Amino acid sequence: MADDKKQDKKKHYSNVKVNKLPNSEVEIEAEISADKMTSLWAKAFEKVAGTVELPGFRKGKAPEHIIVGKVGELPILEEAGEMAISECYADILVDHSIDAIGQPKVQITKIAKNSPLGFKIVTAVLPKVELKDYKKDAEKIAKEKTEVKAEDSDVDKVIENIQANRKQIERTKLEKERKDKKDETEVKDEDLPVLEFDDAFVKTLGDFKDLADFKAKIKENIQKEKEREAQDKKRADLIDMLLTKVTVEVPTVMLEGEMEKMMAQFKDDLAKAGVTMEDYLKQLGKSADEIKDEWKPSAEKRVMVQLVLSHIATTEKIKPTEEDIVKEVDHLVSHYKDADRFRARMYIESVLTNEMVLRTLLGESLEDIATHDHQH
Repeated sequence: MADDKKQDKKKHYSNVKVNKLPNSEVEIEAEISADKMTSLWAKAFEKVAGTVELPGFRKGKAPEHIIVGKVGELPILEEAGEMAISECYADILVDHSIDAIGQPKVQITKIAKNSPLGFKIVTAVLPKVELKDYKKDAEKIAKEKTEVKAEDSDVDKVIENIQANRKQIERTKLEKERKDKKDETEVKDEDLPVLEFDDAFVKTLGDFKDLADFKAKIKENIQKEKEREAQDKKRADLIDMLLTKVTVEVPTVMLEGEMEKMMAQFKDDLAKAGVTMEDYLKQLGKSADEIKDEWKPSAEKRVMVQLVLSHIATTEKIKPTEEDIVKEVDHLVSHYKDADRFRARMYIESVLTNEMVLRTLLGESLEDIATHDHQH
């Protein structure tokens, strides 16, 4: 039945040739029939006519022969060509099993009235990922035991840092007082007040009953932080291992997209620090393109990681539930009112899928794969 429907649908394109290019790109050559081009003439003319101003006529309302006499046939044919290619492109991709990604580059190679339209399209395609057996190595990394333990000495260091900050605040305060009194005497340690680290003081730092409670809670936080660092290290080892097992051609469009994301994030970080990109580059004596070149290896690694994790997710049929996706998208959109819901969904689905793949490979629990704490 499906084949019958396919035959019923008239194809307006022919002579399709697909040529493989480097950097995971393909070039598609094809023709669109003269009939199709003729059928789109009126619609294309209307669009072009709407941009033409002629004395004595309202915009777009002059007779066809006058408008064609003014602008020529070419702009109308080009508009019809764009419409025809837009209509046929998706079908060509399906017919020839092309997994296109990114924005295609279109070039018209042959155009004339009452004739077929010739065109070429260059598009990036989802690359083929070849992944050697990785499961044994993943199991080995998953089984590695990393003993982490918060020590009393770690807590002592936290207290030392707090005391050093308090001391500096008191020193600055005393220096200011002396300056106001025109006193140039240097502030020495013995001039500073004794800063007790006791029950009374820790209560000013937060919800602590006493010094013992403060030390216990700090130790607990340090323990969690060390466990998180150990987990991050394990994930980094897993990703590095996967990258040694993969053969994949990184598409230029994905690489450029990743570098654009990195640049946008970097500009945002600079803006938060009150620095413009222009000032930063001036200080560094570099151009934005030079910075991007330096980031290229890092961007390439990020794209490869994404391709590997997506490949594993597809092969192993790892997918977050619709409930988890919707919950996370709702959370994101509630915090970023201008966020496009479709883009937000693509981002969330990718983040949750990657998280599930990593947890699966490391034998971790797949419960609550949320990217934030839902209780808050």
